[in-house]
Amino acid sequence: MNTAGSTSPLYTLLLTVGFFFTSNEMILSYVLGIGALVLAVFMMYKLASVLFKNNFILATSASLLLIIEPRLQWMAISGMETTLFIALLLGVLYFFYSKKSFPFGITSGLLLWTRPDAVILFAVIAAAIFYEFKIQKHTPTQKDLTTSSVADIVWIKKSVFYAFAIAAVYFALNMYLSGSLFPNTFAAKLNYYSSSIKSNYPQNVFRFLTNGHLLIPSVFALISILSIIWDMVKRRSSIMLIPFLWSLFLFLAYWKSIPLLYQNGRYLVPLLPCFLLLSLDGLRRTNDFCLHWFHLFRKPHVSEIIMSLIVGAFAIQFGINTLHTKYEYAEMCRYINNRQVKTALWMRDNLPQNAVIATHDIGAIAFYSNRRIVDMVGLVSPEMINNIGSIDLLMKFLVRNQATHLAVLRDWFEIVNMKPLFQTDPLHPEIMEVFPFSPERTHFTPQKAAYLNDRGEYLLSLGNASYAMMIFKQSLLLDPQSARTNFLFGKTALALGDLKMAQEEFIITSQLQPDFPGIKEQLAALEKMKVR
Repeated sequence: MNTAGSTSPLYTLLLTVGFFFTSNEMILSYVLGIGALVLAVFMMYKLASVLFKNNFILATSASLLLIIEPRLQWMAISGMETTLFIALLLGVLYFFYSKKSFPFGITSGLLLWTRPDAVILFAVIAAAIFYEFKIQKHTPTQKDLTTSSVADIVWIKKSVFYAFAIAAVYFALNMYLSGSLFPNTFAAKLNYYSSSIKSNYPQNVFRFLTNGHLLIPSVFALISILSIIWDMVKRRSSIMLIPFLWSLFLFLAYWKSIPLLYQNGRYLVPLLPCFLLLSLDGLRRTNDFCLHWFHLFRKPHVSEIIMSLIVGAFAIQFGINTLHTKYEYAEMCRYINNRQVKTALWMRDNLPQNAVIATHDIGAIAFYSNRRIVDMVGLVSPEMINNIGSIDLLMKFLVRNQATHLAVLRDWFEIVNMKPLFQTDPLHPEIMEVFPFSPERTHFTPQKAAYLNDRGEYLLSLGNASYAMMIFKQSLLLDPQSARTNFLFGKTALALGDLKMAQEEFIITSQLQPDFPGIKEQLAALEKMKVR
């Protein structure tokens, strides 16, 4: 299938080129990820030099903190496009502030090819330009040379042409492959996560930016942000406006569309470089304040030494946190290998070559199984995007695409009434299972019913059988044809001493799935109890 199934076509292209030199996907991802991080560090130094007027301490500090930021290191060795996006993002900002038309246009276009989030940065730059023009309109005598690159946009005209030319190819490719301006992965993720709980997202982001090694830097970032807001209230120019707006707009965009922080906050990691710049700007402003009010800071090199010591303390915190992050990284690698990779290798070795595997987690499954893949959530199957959430439409989609097997995480798609062909360790959360697909026998449990079952089973384990009974009754109303629900309902009735109801539910369970784990033992035990 030809489809716009990559959120990052540029990263995918680089991987493709890399496979001409090595077939080891691990080495290739390490080289690209770490190489992009090194490039990001270089661009960070160049950008910070412009923003902080060639202040060597601040520019060097920005680069140092970026390369030892634990979450950026995690991203650099995780086989994702994040560090490439950050390198191009910093390049776009540097070329913009430096008024370098050609490289600004090229990097802007390439940024869009790396992630659709680039559109947010373009909106931020446009908003900053608009703000600067409004300032000049109302206060024509005010001229801040440090922000002239924002106010003076004559140089941008050529760069817009270059950026539009590259973007036009990007949009045309997506339209040709999937009939949409952006990759279908973009729409698929928006549709899938649109119903996610949003209430705790701001709190989670707050902790993401303030916990651990970012606690003290976040205080200086707050000083910078409050100063920028005050400048805006006073209608003054602020060279840090774009880093602030990028961080704000990126947060708001994901709060609205994908309000989840997972995999070390991978979607919000691109705001960390600007957050570090805001922290250093807050440190600079604090230093300027001390220079004005305290004579000690006016002595030669005192303020520079103090700033260096503070940044050194930041670096130590970052380094300590990195030591802890390595265990988290190892556990994440173990998690993926013990589920997706292990499952894919089992399918490669045990399923026929013409097997068609339907799954919602296509990465490792597709790469290692060497089987045709049908995507259940629309990442590479755009026709599925509008059907997300409908079991009936999903079944029709699977039949239409001639799926022969299913590979699903039980937490995402719970399949009942049949025994899996393969199952990862059931003692660890998020169990991956492989089933044969049969339109007549395959039965998906609605997600709400699956949630109620988990809740009821937990209450039953605590001995609260009465409340568990109420939960299972609700689940049966949603899905009466689930062997698991009927089995749990029978166990609950047994715990409450209702042997007749328990027997009825166990019989229904055995009819729906004769080989349901434990059903024969339960029926046998029930018969013994009746005899007594």
